[in-house]
Amino acid sequence: PLEGDLKRYQARRIDVHLHFSTVDAKGVIHGAQAHLALLDRIKDTNAFVVAVGQPEMVEELRAKFVKLGGKAEDVVSNY
Repeated sequence: PLEGDLKRYQARRIDVHLHFSTVDAKGVIHGAQAHLALLDRIKDTNAFVVAVGQPEMVEELRAKFVKLGGKAEDVVSNY
């Protein structure tokens, strides 16, 4: 269902990556965690990040972004 949206974003040079993960019965996460995958791609701490997800994920992303030299206020979220 996102194919049309993704094509529009790409046409506007918006960098979009999809990440899927699952949690097993023991609470262990398998697959890519989006916030960690994003941090692997950031080359410039002048980036502006729009993060959509659970508050804990966004807070971890924000803290790690700041540790890399970015500004906390440059990570905005859906809450």
